[in-house]
Amino acid sequence: MSMTHEDVGSSRLFVGNTGDATAWTRYADLLRDEDAEYDDALKAYARAQALDPDADYRLKIGKTLVLKGMTDEGLSLMRQSLQDRPRSHGYCVLADACLTAGRVDDAFAAASKAIELRPGWAEAHFMLGEALSERPSESCVDSYRKAIELDGECQQAWASLGRELVASSDTVREGVECLKRALELNEHDGWSRAYYANALRILGEAQRADENYRRAIQTLNGLPDAYHWYAGFLREQGRTGEAEEMERKASTDSLTD
Repeated sequence: MSMTHEDVGSSRLFVGNTGDATAWTRYADLLRDEDAEYDDALKAYARAQALDPDADYRLKIGKTLVLKGMTDEGLSLMRQSLQDRPRSHGYCVLADACLTAGRVDDAFAAASKAIELRPGWAEAHFMLGEALSERPSESCVDSYRKAIELDGECQQAWASLGRELVASSDTVREGVECLKRALELNEHDGWSRAYYANALRILGEAQRADENYRRAIQTLNGLPDAYHWYAGFLREQGRTGEAEEMERKASTDSLTD
């Protein structure tokens, strides 16, 4: 099936095979996750639902509503879906949406339910780790380790474990190895690249840190945090002019986002 897009203001309207629910779903996912066009995504999900009335789009629609800022309505819709048909994957999606909304306790409860339903699933343990990472008094490390034990290719768990471990001087070298593994599994993970650069900076490997900061900035499309971290590194290296240029870019990019 072929698809075309027509720009209308800041939105993109889908033009294609209007009878294909799967195509509309994929297009809605693209609008939501890549373009942050939440209103158009909701319309596309509604179209898919109309074309396939037996399917349950409440998780996808609910997550989109949360991203749009309609938190209570979105979470309620997701919970209705899970009440009708409890499933581990759905509770992981709910946990992620709760974290997006800053509902840490709700995220913890959803991830715990996901584990209850499917104890041997890596993603459920990863999501529990993500919830625990927002609780300063608790450790998320064991949850990430469990996810990796269950699935050695769980890239997100390697990335998050590395992020946590490089924050401590006692575990920074182990964290570096975790981040290296995360990047082997997904070389386009900009956040892992940035944390890896930070760790190399701590270890005094300036040349490799410099290279990875630059790659992180490119992968993260100039996200201000990446510029700021690189600027701090450049100042430590006595490269003041370059550091100031990075700070200027961070300010410029944040204004144009």
